[in-house]
Amino acid sequence: MEFANVHPYYLRTSTTLEGKGYPTLAEARLALDNLVNAQSADATSVTEEPDGKWVIRKGSAGSMKVWIEDDKGATVPLND
Repeated sequence: MEFANVHPYYLRTSTTLEGKGYPTLAEARLALDNLVNAQSADATSVTEEPDGKWVIRKGSAGSMKVWIEDDKGATVPLND
């Protein structure tokens, strides 16, 4: 018996090679929302790009991007 992909959604960042897998889009969106909110406290700015990726800038410390990616490699926006 074959199992369906257990983690069809991944939370990705520009600072790590591996993403964290989630079994549902709702869980992945909640994780991204929590990460964006947590990072906002120390960030200079947090903006969503047109492609659905979030850029978190921390002044001289640089910036990072965070996003949800499906199992086909497509970016999934936080909100529909």
